[in-house]
Amino acid sequence: MKLPETHKPSIVNKWADEGLTPADIFKHFWNKEVMELVKRETNRYHQVKFGRELNVTIEELYQVLGIFLLSGYTPVPNRWLFWSKQADTRNLAVIQCGMTLNRFEEIVRSMHFVDNSKKPPDDRIFKIRPLFDHFNKVFKDAAHPLPMTWAIDEAMEPYYGRHGFKQFIKGKPVRFGYKFWCLCSHEGLLVNFRLYEGKDSGFEEGMTIGESVVSAMAKVTVPTGSNGFIDNFFTTLPLLKAFKEADIGLTGTIRKDKVRSVPLSDIKKKQRGAAELFHEKEKQIAICLWNDNSDVRMATNKSDSASLSMSKCKRWSKNKKEVVVLPQPNIVKHYNKGMGGVDLFDQFREKYRVSFRKRVWYYPLFRFLLNGSIVNGWILYKKIHMVTELEFLREIVNVLLKPSEKPCRYMPLTSPEDVRYDRRDHYVVMGDTQRRCGVCKKNVKPKCSKCDVALHIQCFVEYHTKK
Repeated sequence: MKLPETHKPSIVNKWADEGLTPADIFKHFWNKEVMELVKRETNRYHQVKFGRELNVTIEELYQVLGIFLLSGYTPVPNRWLFWSKQADTRNLAVIQCGMTLNRFEEIVRSMHFVDNSKKPPDDRIFKIRPLFDHFNKVFKDAAHPLPMTWAIDEAMEPYYGRHGFKQFIKGKPVRFGYKFWCLCSHEGLLVNFRLYEGKDSGFEEGMTIGESVVSAMAKVTVPTGSNGFIDNFFTTLPLLKAFKEADIGLTGTIRKDKVRSVPLSDIKKKQRGAAELFHEKEKQIAICLWNDNSDVRMATNKSDSASLSMSKCKRWSKNKKEVVVLPQPNIVKHYNKGMGGVDLFDQFREKYRVSFRKRVWYYPLFRFLLNGSIVNGWILYKKIHMVTELEFLREIVNVLLKPSEKPCRYMPLTSPEDVRYDRRDHYVVMGDTQRRCGVCKKNVKPKCSKCDVALHIQCFVEYHTKK
């Protein structure tokens, strides 16, 4: 077994030759096909629900996605504050001059991805299924040739509403939410994913849930000769044998009750750093025991000499109060380097996760795909230009939120009190468009030059007089 090598998909060279920008890469994932789908179904739902045309365009949908992404690194307590022009808010002209608050809320309220009248009888996530199918395909295509080192683990997307798919996992950074099975490269590139819909949903008979997940996700995705890493939820001896027959390396921690057929010693009674190697009766699977802070049990179907040899590692000794060097099996070293791909993906996704919330059960699933596309695009783009994730994300947002040629219609009705009542330099000037009066709330063009609040002449004194 080899240590993980840098994975460079062929699409990276194509993007470099074409000089694609981060926004172009984002639109590679959110391409015209999927945006046409969202446009069609959003317009359809709005017509059925409200009885009038929405006429949303693809450009407007890209602006909505840009506002969602902006909330990941510029969060506000309420999203309407993005459109506020008061001094104590962020006063983001990039949003205010691109789309009005009312238009944004109207589009988000009606955003749909499927025709509700064509609900399949046996698909419990039909509301988001077209996006799942699309992104599983484009993520896999973008990772081609597929990584030779990969890992499968669970990832959580926060959700605090009520739904049958919601999970609670004690001790996790995200305890409540939807659980995804993810197949990632060791760099954190998401290649394949699957939503956990319950223990009775789509798993093969005669297999544990872990065996079924790894078989379904990896056997049809990863290339032969590759090396995979899984944790003790998935690892069983039959699974390792099945992957050995398919010429796919698989290594994982394994629970004690899953290796009862192999006589193992009590490694905890030996000194720290001690290791022992066992083989199951057919000599296809090697099981390694190592005494670290606790006993470590590893199983692999790649029983070559390099994997089963010993190396060194550094550990802190409580007794000696210093760092000591301990012997460590190479299989543990390889596992630690190869298993962290899903955790990296989680870390990158969490960093600038969309902060907007919506009261529909499938919105967190949409958010998972949106943030996941950013992470995948950034991991691939930094093989061309070394940029941070924030720099990559900001460039996308600035392109998606192109200012409109029309003047902004949303303006504040009030101004901070220290400015409003200071009785200095308040003049009546003519505004460009009609707005609501800050006193009587009727439409009017004149405004206060300092407060930037629309006011009738007869309302001007009343507005600036403290009661």
